[in-house]
Amino acid sequence: MSAETPGIDLTVEPPPDGAVPVETRRPTRLYRGMGGLLLRLEARARAKGSRRVRLTNALVWLLVAAAGQVLLTGPVINEPLSLEDITSAAGEVTEHWIAHDVDARFELERTDDGRLLVHVEEQITADFPEGVEETGITRTIASHYEGHDLHPRVTGGEFDGDPVEVAARVGATATSLTWDTGSVLTGRHEFVVRYTLSDVAYPEQDASTGRLQDLLEWDILGPSWGQGIRGVEMTLIVPRELHDALERTPRAAMSWTLLADATTLTPDSETADAVTYVVTVDQNMPPHTDIWFTLRFAEGTFTMPDPAPLYWVLVVGPFVPLLLLAVGLLFVLAARALVWNDARGRAWFVPQYEPDPRVPAPLASRLMRQVLTAPLVQAISDGHAGIGERPITRIGRIAWRTGRPWHLWPEWRTYLFAPAWREQFVRKLRRVPRGIVRDVFIGATLALTLVQFGLVRQLSYQVILSVYWWPLAIVAATIALALVILVIALSARPLTRAGALAREHLLGLRLYLEQTRMDERITLRDELLPYVVMFAKPRRAREIVRRLLDERGHRDPGLRAGFFTAARLGVRAAAMLAVVGAIVVAAALPSPSQRSAPEDLAYSGDLPGSRGWLVSEITADARLERTEAGKATVTVTETLTVFVEEERDTLPQVMRQWRDVVHGHDTGLEVTEVTVDGDPVPYEQRREEGMAFVQTQLTRDWGGEHTVQIRYRLTDAAAAVQQDGRWYEHVQWTALNEGWRDAWSWPEQNIERVAMTVRVPAELRAQLHEDSGVLEGDLDVEAPGLPAVTSGAGGEDVYRWELLPDADGRWTYEASRDVGIRFVFPAGTFADVGQESWWLDSAARALPTAVPLVLLLGAAGCALLGLILRLGGVRRVSEPGLLREVVRWIPPWFALAGSILFVWRTADSVDDDPLFPLLGLPAVAAVVLAIANHYATRRRS
Repeated sequence: MSAETPGIDLTVEPPPDGAVPVETRRPTRLYRGMGGLLLRLEARARAKGSRRVRLTNALVWLLVAAAGQVLLTGPVINEPLSLEDITSAAGEVTEHWIAHDVDARFELERTDDGRLLVHVEEQITADFPEGVEETGITRTIASHYEGHDLHPRVTGGEFDGDPVEVAARVGATATSLTWDTGSVLTGRHEFVVRYTLSDVAYPEQDASTGRLQDLLEWDILGPSWGQGIRGVEMTLIVPRELHDALERTPRAAMSWTLLADATTLTPDSETADAVTYVVTVDQNMPPHTDIWFTLRFAEGTFTMPDPAPLYWVLVVGPFVPLLLLAVGLLFVLAARALVWNDARGRAWFVPQYEPDPRVPAPLASRLMRQVLTAPLVQAISDGHAGIGERPITRIGRIAWRTGRPWHLWPEWRTYLFAPAWREQFVRKLRRVPRGIVRDVFIGATLALTLVQFGLVRQLSYQVILSVYWWPLAIVAATIALALVILVIALSARPLTRAGALAREHLLGLRLYLEQTRMDERITLRDELLPYVVMFAKPRRAREIVRRLLDERGHRDPGLRAGFFTAARLGVRAAAMLAVVGAIVVAAALPSPSQRSAPEDLAYSGDLPGSRGWLVSEITADARLERTEAGKATVTVTETLTVFVEEERDTLPQVMRQWRDVVHGHDTGLEVTEVTVDGDPVPYEQRREEGMAFVQTQLTRDWGGEHTVQIRYRLTDAAAAVQQDGRWYEHVQWTALNEGWRDAWSWPEQNIERVAMTVRVPAELRAQLHEDSGVLEGDLDVEAPGLPAVTSGAGGEDVYRWELLPDADGRWTYEASRDVGIRFVFPAGTFADVGQESWWLDSAARALPTAVPLVLLLGAAGCALLGLILRLGGVRRVSEPGLLREVVRWIPPWFALAGSILFVWRTADSVDDDPLFPLLGLPAVAAVVLAIANHYATRRRS
């Protein structure tokens, strides 16, 4: 705070008649409260000795920063075991006790209030080799799991058949169970412990359906099993009522490093009250082997507890420094408004008719914080004082750029680094606030930023609990908040009382200038001109000065040519953005010249549940109809004979994808029903990769062979297409997209039959065009014609065709192409068939060729223009201006962008593709002309 006690004026001077009160912003109640806290902190620090308190504050934040530095560069806390740690532990197995056998018994119980209890009994048979100095064993189990406190409670223990007390040391995340006999053990001994865990199940979204389930997944050996093991037997007892709530068959799995195995459990015994599963692993296993079982119950089977306090600590904890910085931003704004506020002057002002001689105009612009007009004020003041050469030219050029967006940085630089800025402090018109409040903001910001970076680094090694954890976003937000706080704290330069009085004098001068409309009658040599310019808006200041220069008859030929205009900047920006856009397109989009379409998502195996099912037979029955409204519809029943694998960790789901957009027209595919063995099953329909996509949402295991039926409709099947200058209407049904054979076959099981049936009313068949036919590959490939037609019931004509493997059961490559049919009708056959989709689709298909061609021709044309003008002796091409920007910037950048798109467009083209001469020749011409133009139009000294 100021030594002059800002906010208190001990010399009260009554305002004269006509005085104008100085407007001050009244802070909000929140800011007043925060500002009051900071003022009291500053006062207490001064009362106790400001220097000592500031040193203590610096020490505190140095310690916090040191902790952040340790987190950032030191060892990782609770670092997960690396592959080297695990494999090296296997080589040291004989240096510790070895678990000969582990028998674990888990019995589930649902309490009256719906909570899950797991009663566990573990029997560990341990071998102690000679030379191992150990008096017992320690067993570690989890005490915090998936946000729940498990409340482990030991109910009993034994050592070699005798009851003993097992010491339980409960930690935040793990509990250690210790048998300590007090003497060194050798040979084989048996340890038994009984304990109870609660709330082990947790809600989890099923990967293949997206539905929530109550998941019980437990590692038998615990989170830290560092001993070798020779055998494990696990017994799992599930009460009948809980067994009936299972949505999936129980599973058990084991893994060590990259080796893993899993199996579906079958009941070992069943009673009316419970089902018992037994898992036996009879083989040697190295340390850090994981063995776990998985039970998936229907959602709501168990009552879930509220998240444990530790969960919130782990979820919110990584954000604490960021949250503190956000709170710090509010406090630093309050400090700027109330602690580092300007001192008070008279609190009023009256019109002033001449400047204060002690405050020259450049200094006045700093007092009034007129950043954008400060350079122009300085230039006019220097001109009046006769400082510098060609002052009028300098004034004109600075006036020309005043207030233009691309000159903001030079204006700020002039404002902060000119001598007038420093002069404020020499004359004690402004002060640098020093004190504990400023030190706290600086120290806390730097220290908390370091801690946040350290937390990001530490958590990059851990499993993140919060779904809102985005490391890059947090780092960016931390840096942004820290920079804002530091800028506000370090840039605070409040006015002293002398500065406040000088500012009030300037306010009075501004009032006089406004009342007398001085901006309309000022002259270039008037001493008030710098102040008129200072108080005007930047654009208005520019207009005033340019008007005065025009009245004086001043002309600067290099004014416009020597400075960037919006048009010149636009040319440069367009040239560079063309290259950036070409790079983005080439990197992000597949080349239109690719001969094979990208694999459908349904075939890729990338979605959870897309693997584990095969198809042996496909039949599809489609019916083309014309509705009462005149629209074309296609109704399809698709039947798949499916074999589903057993023992899949992720439940297999039937997934189908159809190409339902024809020449830009959406045919409106709607799935109406999906059945498995005649029973309706839930499904989800959505769009993927611009195509219709459907996926079943089965929740229970369904291994074996099944019949799946999918019924769907094309509600608006007719699309307008222009061929040979005439319009037609296409009805195209793609039953199978390319790639179906490879996606649904394995070496030991192939698709045996694909059968298609299409029924068409006789009156529609009579209107068919000769270009109609079954699909074969891409849409642009000529159709091979229609199959044989037979008469059906109800006046329908029926088309049938089959695809079969050869005698050896092998399919040809062509067999995996699109399967379907295309009917071509004359225009007007169906109602409401718009042509807009075809035009938009045609434009979209032409763009990948048209854009690089336009860029290359534009580059060649501008380069040729530059060469012609240069050879013709036109001087404008060598002088700064819009014309020079066009002939210098457009050719090289457009040629580069067009060449990039040319390579992208023809990436997968064959040698005789017409695109090579169409785009290649302009590319060569554009590059050659751009190089020649570059040397021809360069400036020569």
